[in-house]
Amino acid sequence: MPEEAGHRPMNDMREIGSEYHMDPADGGEDLVSVLKCEAVAAGRGIRFLRCGRDALGFIADEIARKGAEAAGGCTARTLYIPALCCDSMVLPFSRRGWHIEYYRLKSDLSADTEHLCSLIDKAGTVDGAADGTLSDAVEVPAPVVLVMNYYGLVATEEVRRCIRERCPDAVIIEDVTHRVFSPAEFLNDDISADYHIGSIRKWMGVTDGSFVTGPVDMGDVAETADAKLLRRRVLPGRRM
Repeated sequence: MPEEAGHRPMNDMREIGSEYHMDPADGGEDLVSVLKCEAVAAGRGIRFLRCGRDALGFIADEIARKGAEAAGGCTARTLYIPALCCDSMVLPFSRRGWHIEYYRLKSDLSADTEHLCSLIDKAGTVDGAADGTLSDAVEVPAPVVLVMNYYGLVATEEVRRCIRERCPDAVIIEDVTHRVFSPAEFLNDDISADYHIGSIRKWMGVTDGSFVTGPVDMGDVAETADAKLLRRRVLPGRRM
């Protein structure tokens, strides 16, 4: 029976992507060690987690913790995130009760800073009391903005500068997954993000792995129930 047009036999099909060509080399450096050394040199803390979702959830918890510890702090937050993103970047925040605002990107995938700043200005508008005073004004928490260097080709300096100038106390999170191998650059930018998050598994043949850089006083990473179960299964002498 002749093959239908456009169809190929199953045994003639090959997977596209997920290919990691091994190139053994002597004298290579351990990525985890490099990231640690660069973070310490930049005066930053670093934590390693299971995946990008966990890393973003860790940052959300850190921001909430610091907001609760501050005098009159508020844990209710709004995340401003690029309109081009995946659900796994949004869920760590939405599941914690955060409000999500999407800002536009330009045709070259750079941030539309005018639109972003208009969203921040709108949220930061303080309405006074009916008599025109500010006695009933409600303090709005500083905005939390996630920026991203798409494919390592779209610089984020402009958007970070815009955010800092418009709202100096804003919390900036930069997803550096697309430039994981340039820690010396993103950790020492003139206007650096408060937190960096990178997914390691996107670059190499490992099942999972991510990191967060931020203030040196970041909390410790809590061991997940899944991790505890895995330890009990693989460590000798441990019972289920």
